[in-house]
Amino acid sequence: MHYGGCLCRLAVLAIGLALIVVPAAAERRVALVIGNSAYEHTSPLANPRNDATDISSALKRLGFEVVAGSVDLDKRSLERKIREFTTTLAGADVALFFYAGHAVQVGDQNYLVPIDARLATEADVDFETISLRLVLQHMERDREWKTSLIFLDACRDNPLARNLARSMGTRSSSVGQGLAAVKGGVGTLIGFSTQPGNVARDGTGRNSPYAGALLKQMEGTKGDINAVLINVRNQVLQATSGQQVPWEHSSLTQQFHFQRAALAPSTADQPLPAQSGATAHDEAMAWSTTKDTTSIAVLEAFLRRYSSGVYAEMARARLQEIKDKQAKDQSALAQPPAPPPAAVPSAKAPAAVPPVRTAPSAKPESPGRSEAIARIAAWIEQEYLNDNIAYAETVDWYDQGTIGRDAVLKDRAKYLTRWPDRKYTLVPGSVQIAPSGPNRYAATFEHTYVVRSAARNAQSSGKSRIMVDVEMIGGIPHVARQKEIVGRQ
Repeated sequence: MHYGGCLCRLAVLAIGLALIVVPAAAERRVALVIGNSAYEHTSPLANPRNDATDISSALKRLGFEVVAGSVDLDKRSLERKIREFTTTLAGADVALFFYAGHAVQVGDQNYLVPIDARLATEADVDFETISLRLVLQHMERDREWKTSLIFLDACRDNPLARNLARSMGTRSSSVGQGLAAVKGGVGTLIGFSTQPGNVARDGTGRNSPYAGALLKQMEGTKGDINAVLINVRNQVLQATSGQQVPWEHSSLTQQFHFQRAALAPSTADQPLPAQSGATAHDEAMAWSTTKDTTSIAVLEAFLRRYSSGVYAEMARARLQEIKDKQAKDQSALAQPPAPPPAAVPSAKAPAAVPPVRTAPSAKPESPGRSEAIARIAAWIEQEYLNDNIAYAETVDWYDQGTIGRDAVLKDRAKYLTRWPDRKYTLVPGSVQIAPSGPNRYAATFEHTYVVRSAARNAQSSGKSRIMVDVEMIGGIPHVARQKEIVGRQ
């Protein structure tokens, strides 16, 4: 597998609020604040616990309901707190997520690191961390036209980064510095404590320079979030003698004020015109993050708000393109399935198996290893893509976190009943297999899916990303660990 990234300490602040401003008295604010300091397999961090404690207190003063007990969390505890937080999102006008602790960048994706993570091998990243993207998906799911503000505060070197680099051997050069750039959907602002790919200063006080600036400016700045971030940037520049420059990516469509008194009541509930300078800018920002979506609902929401805007025709064309593609996929789904390939591959890899990228090696691979990789590649296509899956004892299962095999099978049975017609297609070139130990291999792949229920006249499509730790026993692949998440579109 091709990984690139570094370990870093980060603080994540994510805020969601309704697009239409409502009177302050009616606004409900909820928050999850996490601080991981007591790491078990690397040096502890002094600031995250302080950052989380102080941010939590400030948010309570600003009218937030804060989820309690979120300091020094292992993976299971972190999953439980995130799940608990998602249950509070319904009906909340503002939802805030703050994380302080270690993080790792892997293949241009950022992952939160619980206190019990070891990260001894590449495969451990898939099974011992929590994807930041998973949190963002929950913040944006069924929350169209609401705002998310993400703040990432990354620190310096950590021994876990060196361990990961050593385990990667010839691929250690892909372990770099900083966090990967992150882009969200419409209504999202993502702020970094410094430029993506760079590292932030640790600081010598109670809080990191960036967290300390956020604490001061959230309550001290009277303006909206843009004014807050300008003051944060200036304060960090001064505290670090210009060595750390906070950076943002924004597609905001509405103002947000931390202080309730700054919010002006409004009874307007109609689409805003796109003629004035301010709303024209809002429309351009919204379109920049909507134009590449594959969601019909998102495009329809854009058109409801900007039905007479300058991007409306392009949005309608994009909407029709997606509908035409779904109709084509539905037609393909109705065709008889092709017969499955042979169960056991021959000496040469079957032509149906996509190209497999293996890890570079200073020595030629032995015939046993090459044969194992070919068998795993064939197994992926013949087993996973035909719903013939032997799950591990525990599985990191989409948005449910780590659950037992029985729970996975029950959830899977409901899915098969709901969608009796299914078509899976392996994404060309997505299969990556690399040795991870004696008779052990780490495999990653992606597949698209189109599923349909004629009885309900319903259809769904998307992409999944699968990570499997495979053990070869008697020449047959056996699942040791696995993780399934929504794939990148």
